[in-house]
Amino acid sequence: MATEEQVFLEKVRLQARLNRERYGGEEHDLHLQMQDWTLIAGTHMGHLMEAVRRGDHDAVEREILHVAAPLLELYRRLERERKGDTGAGGAGQGSLREQDLGEQLYYVPPERQWEGTR
Repeated sequence: MATEEQVFLEKVRLQARLNRERYGGEEHDLHLQMQDWTLIAGTHMGHLMEAVRRGDHDAVEREILHVAAPLLELYRRLERERKGDTGAGGAGQGSLREQDLGEQLYYVPPERQWEGTR
């Protein structure tokens, strides 16, 4: 029988995989730098705090996963960089904030963060 922690970690892995499929796959992820993953997780942390404030348990669970999945990707990026593998997003590549990715952005500008949260 799986423990709560095992179930949580499996959900995080699934969320990370879903994010990859939705936002351009592994190739896209290789372009994201550590600062990008931190920005993504931080944005979702704000969404998580709003969901907690509203007492919306479903949104809380969803945003916990939306925070944890980018942290998993951040950890993976850190490990690649420690091994000297910067992937396609190595030196000279623009960060997420510098790229024009249109609707594929994980980051939501502050003026749009409240849309759909009420």
